[in-house]
Amino acid sequence: MGKTIVISGITDTRNNGCWSMATALINGMRRETPGVQFVFLTHARSRDAERLAAADIRFLETPWSRARIPKIRVLQSLACTFLLRANARLLARWGVNLFYPRFSRSLASADLLVDLGGDSISSDYNDYSVFFQVLPAALAHRLGIPYFFLAQSIGPFKDGWLYRWVKCVLSAAAAISVREKISLNLLLQAGIDRNTIPVSDLAFLLSPLGGQGKSVLLDEVGICPGTSYVAISTSSLIGHYLGKRPNALEHLVDSMAALCDHLVESYRIRIVFISHVMFAGNDDREMSRKVKARMKFSDNALLAERVFNGAELKAIIGECQAMIAMRMHAAIAAVSQYVPVLVLAYNHKVHGIFTEKLGWGDLVLDVRQQTEESLTKELFAKADRLLRTRSFLRRRLRESIPREIVKAQKNIRLVAERLR
Repeated sequence: MGKTIVISGITDTRNNGCWSMATALINGMRRETPGVQFVFLTHARSRDAERLAAADIRFLETPWSRARIPKIRVLQSLACTFLLRANARLLARWGVNLFYPRFSRSLASADLLVDLGGDSISSDYNDYSVFFQVLPAALAHRLGIPYFFLAQSIGPFKDGWLYRWVKCVLSAAAAISVREKISLNLLLQAGIDRNTIPVSDLAFLLSPLGGQGKSVLLDEVGICPGTSYVAISTSSLIGHYLGKRPNALEHLVDSMAALCDHLVESYRIRIVFISHVMFAGNDDREMSRKVKARMKFSDNALLAERVFNGAELKAIIGECQAMIAMRMHAAIAAVSQYVPVLVLAYNHKVHGIFTEKLGWGDLVLDVRQQTEESLTKELFAKADRLLRTRSFLRRRLRESIPREIVKAQKNIRLVAERLR
């Protein structure tokens, strides 16, 4: 009988950063361990099961995500947590399955739980989010199921009971594969080093859509052969890291519109907006539309509108001369195809992967360290450098990226070893 892996940390596959990692894991594991089955833990309001009905994947709602009324959501989630933890103890000791039986039974029957939350275990996010990110692993631990935090950027940690509990769960993991040194050092400082393994991000392994499907896709988006494009990956999330300055995000939108006009006018290039996350409350298309609407030369900009998957977006990015990315996995989709990129950073994962591992620091712009004026100035200066030196930068990527692909493949072997 085939092995079963439960994947947590991806609440909705319309987050193509998470989905790119998951797709790379699924494809790699099916080559490495034929017959392996996958169960995805998803948000109760996700439409993943409907959208991906043709995929050989089972989707399972997380019970704590079912409450729709914000005022009772915390109480419902806490009650759910208490019952799930109690049920896990009953199920592990006496085989009694009283509360949320379908969810608990699916988790208890798994051979391995893999967390693909990326950078979600961090004080950069609110405590509620961190708690429920780690909860599936804690339940797996109570059920005696091994769990693996895969291809992670972890930390920093805060003081308090929550992070003491998080550290306990991390310490008991079968393994933690970490994609950059900053996270390794943060784990070491927290006393967690027994089970940590350096790797690279799984998204380096994702294959872009090819063949006839790619031709149809490019035609749908409006990309013409022989035309030069710059891909722009937007994200309103980055506004949370621009400080408490009023209208900071609107200023960024204006700056990006002016930058796009500059690129069109100075380099005779067209713009294609890429949206890597596309669900209610966190839809990159909203910011892309705003930027395009404020451009003088908006007729020279394309907007990839429908919900694309990671392989489709990677195929579009691969047709571009360069990319400016506010989403890290969009940037990885670019550099893994030797497309030079300017990355806007808001936490340590970008610095760890692009500055330390790839030596790409000159083309990383940390928005947390900028005023409104300096942000605009740096955007223009770095974008000009990106476009002027793109041929040289592409040669640099051809030297460094193959090493990252080898390190990313290590994730697949590590998971396969823990299934045997």
